[in-house]
Amino acid sequence: MDTDNEFLEAMNQLKDKFDINERDMKLMKEEVIELKKYIMTIYGLVRIIDSNFLGEDYDGENIRVLIEMMRGYCSLVVEKSILGIPHEDE
Repeated sequence: MDTDNEFLEAMNQLKDKFDINERDMKLMKEEVIELKKYIMTIYGLVRIIDSNFLGEDYDGENIRVLIEMMRGYCSLVVEKSILGIPHEDE
């Protein structure tokens, strides 16, 4: 009977560890998706800035605003994903 209880306890501990790992994996996948969104946004901003420089619509103020937006996204990625600093939206 003791062996059965020990086995049951070991299986319960294993299940708890598995559940924790599953939760952590889900959080990591969500973080990766969020990081991909930031990178895609930054890439899009770079493309817009590039086309503004090459086109006739060169407007220094618009480019300044786009660069500020891109800097903000880059800061968010570095702080949140690389440094692990939580933000108020979490």
